Amino acid sequence: MLRYGKGKKKMSSEKFTSLDLHGYSHTEARERVIRFIEDHFDIEGKYYIVTGNSDQMKQIVFSVLEEYSIGWSTDPFNDGRIYFDYE
Repeated sequence: MLRYGKGKKKMSSEKFTSLDLHGYSHTEARERVIRFIEDHFDIEGKYYIVTGNSDQMKQIVFSVLEEYSIGWSTDPFNDGRIYFDYE
C-alpha cells in the first residue's frame, strides 16, 4: 500500500503530493518510489518524498530519481524530505 498525502512546503503556499517511506524496509522503499514516480510521471506537479534521517533511505531515493533523470532538492529545514517536480 502506498501512502499518499498532501503537504505544504514550509515557506510556500504551493501544494505538494508526497510519499512517506517511514515504516518501509529499504527494499520496499525502492519499489514504492518507483511506483510513485511511474504513477505520477504524466501529471504536472510538485512532489516530495519523506525519507526520515536514514542516509541509506535517502541514497535509495536519489538513485531512483537519477535512474528516471529527475532533478531533486532537499529542504534546507528538513533534510528528510526530497523534492522534485514535473513541469
